[in-house]
Amino acid sequence: MEFGFYDTVQRKKLFQKNFPASQFVSDGAYHLYSLGTPKLPAPGQKFHAWGDESWNLNLNEIMKDFLAKHDSGKTWEIFVSVKADDKNLYLDRMIFAESGKKER
Repeated sequence: MEFGFYDTVQRKKLFQKNFPASQFVSDGAYHLYSLGTPKLPAPGQKFHAWGDESWNLNLNEIMKDFLAKHDSGKTWEIFVSVKADDKNLYLDRMIFAESGKKER
């Protein structure tokens, strides 16, 4: 499974995190997995977020207000809630938590 942000204007990956399938717990319940503290897209930047090689998570509208208001001096740890069974992975949500670290 792969997650990331992609700049649709400059056509480049802003962030990417890969998880091997063996890392997911296959008990049919949702579990949180950290994507770390990537640099967030700038307010107004055209991007999409993906979870897998081709799935657009359509976060532009959801994140627009957050990106316009967030303190650019703070970093945010991003978590994804994923459920795995024998054949599939299901993404429930992405959670942005203030990490307390300052960006450099």
